[in-house]
Amino acid sequence: MSKNHLFFECPFALACWNSLGLAHLIQRKILDLVLLFKAHFNRPFFMEIIVAMFWAIWSSQNDIIFRNLHHSVQVAKLIFKQELA
Repeated sequence: MSKNHLFFECPFALACWNSLGLAHLIQRKILDLVLLFKAHFNRPFFMEIIVAMFWAIWSSQNDIIFRNLHHSVQVAKLIFKQELA
């Protein structure tokens, strides 16, 4: 499984990015994606938002593997909000 699939292409990841209104910006090249996110947020802390969503997606996916839990966008959003708090 590639990092692009895990963080951007799988339906769960796309749903998570969509919860931030960013799914339509998903591109193949990560550097282009970061620039698009930066322009979309237009805030100095845009990178913290991106990293928090990466962590939320990663944590939710790990729950499937290590805790035998089902992942959901709601849980990912909760993790995301906790990281930014």
